[in-house]
Amino acid sequence: MDLQLTDKVAIVTGSSRGLGLASARALIAEGCRVCICARGPEQLAAAAIEVEAVARRPNMIITAQADVSTAEGIAAVIDRTLERFGGLDILVNNAAINRGDNFATTTDRESCMTGCANRGHSKSQCVTACRPGLCHPGGEQPYCVSK
Repeated sequence: MDLQLTDKVAIVTGSSRGLGLASARALIAEGCRVCICARGPEQLAAAAIEVEAVARRPNMIITAQADVSTAEGIAAVIDRTLERFGGLDILVNNAAINRGDNFATTTDRESCMTGCANRGHSKSQCVTACRPGLCHPGGEQPYCVSK
């Protein structure tokens, strides 16, 4: 299936595993140029190898080690993407944090704090920071997806 994404530029946050990694692989397979980012350098390097393996051509992926729950981390990812690819068309706002050991032992407070962090401030910060790169005067509408 051709989703007409060839040469579009995407940022996928939280892309070292799970839905973020799957999203990055799918976008690369469709011909997108993708910036993957995560906090952990080892996981990010492993994810880059996995994503690059499905790329249609070389130099379609870059990595940014950053914590996108901070304004500085968000800026680093966006700056790296714009510097390398010259624009931005797609934001997959996938990064999330976990508090507590697991679902059964997580307290209400931990659950509330996680929900606020995952759905609140850091996601809206990321979208706001990406807005200048995502807006193309007279051009196509950008894509922005959040989990």
